[in-house]
Amino acid sequence: MGTGKKEKKTQAVSSGSPGATARPSEGDGARRPRARQLGIKIGRYPPGRYNAITDVPGVRVGHATLVTGTGKLRAGKGPVRTGVTVILPNRGNVFLERVVGSTFILNGAGEVSGLTQINEWGLIETPVFLTNTLSVGTCSAATVEYLVGQYPGIGIEQDVVIPVVGECDDSWLNDAGGQHIKAKHVFEAIENGVKLIVVVTERIPRRDVAEMVELANERGARIIGPNCLGLIAPGVAKMGGIGGPAKDAAKAYKPGPVGVMSRSGGMTTEISSTLTAAGLGVSTAISIGGDAIIGSTYAELMPLFEDDPQTEAIVIYTEPGGRMEAELVDWREEHGSKLPIVAFMAGRFMDDEEMQGMSFGHAGTIVEGKEDSATEKIARLEEAGIPVVERIDEIPDRVKEQLDG
Repeated sequence: MGTGKKEKKTQAVSSGSPGATARPSEGDGARRPRARQLGIKIGRYPPGRYNAITDVPGVRVGHATLVTGTGKLRAGKGPVRTGVTVILPNRGNVFLERVVGSTFILNGAGEVSGLTQINEWGLIETPVFLTNTLSVGTCSAATVEYLVGQYPGIGIEQDVVIPVVGECDDSWLNDAGGQHIKAKHVFEAIENGVKLIVVVTERIPRRDVAEMVELANERGARIIGPNCLGLIAPGVAKMGGIGGPAKDAAKAYKPGPVGVMSRSGGMTTEISSTLTAAGLGVSTAISIGGDAIIGSTYAELMPLFEDDPQTEAIVIYTEPGGRMEAELVDWREEHGSKLPIVAFMAGRFMDDEEMQGMSFGHAGTIVEGKEDSATEKIARLEEAGIPVVERIDEIPDRVKEQLDG
């Protein structure tokens, strides 16, 4: 938990990077040997890609680390070298989607609250925490507070929860008696189990982006972007530069029933502002990014809009090139989606003979053949029951028609 290095701030760290699986040892810079390198056989299965717990799909890890003060330990005064680590067992909510679990005691030293319930049920229903010995109670109480805040029916309409908290004895290194771990540090660790990453940067090398997206998928995280403006749920949260400063974003984005997805950051705001001005408003607007490789496509985001009770219709931005619209149509048909969609097509003039060979649109919209032309895209979308407009001011009326239909 603590390193003993001279620092004067609280550090918050999200789930570890591949390089964190074998840190240099103190002093000589040599790598610490792994257990398997010492001939110790653990379990029956081979290690994952990074030999880390987060190699298991959906498992995430979050940390809150406290490092303050130097000098001789004084009870209640420091130095502080401690923290909270949380293991989030699945991509969803472990309280509602319990995971199979079991326990094993290696040598009997070290206590973990909640083990009896796991042994009896064979299930885990809370995140799993590690903290210093004298902060186990604080961590357990904060977990209950966090879960009851999310699910007020706990203990009334639903069963109670028994948090799983393991103790790590960091005395001699840390002012354990000072009990510096507070509920806010537990919440911080939970939130640092990163689920959503917005990458606004453009011109990131494609190989780097491919590795980022692959790693995010393995870690149960979602990437929006790169080369995007972010996303906004009006009145709830905003990530990235979408809509500009908060006071300006509040003018263009008002809460409403229409979701917006767009490669173009500017068009995300333009479409949303038009919906707001027409009295419709926006549930969530996402600028997905214009690069050739991005973290989340229209089809991959559709299940989130489907599950959102506020979203009653969706507007997408489309242009010549790229296969996302075809993937969206296929996803919609495969899953029997009834959520109304209206598409705004930009750049139909690119189909004109005199425009052939010229560039238009984003890096990810490469015209590979006639089927990627604006004309063919419009035909494919309308055949699938998705009306297409070519003027922004036509969007609200078509959305209203879809909602009334």
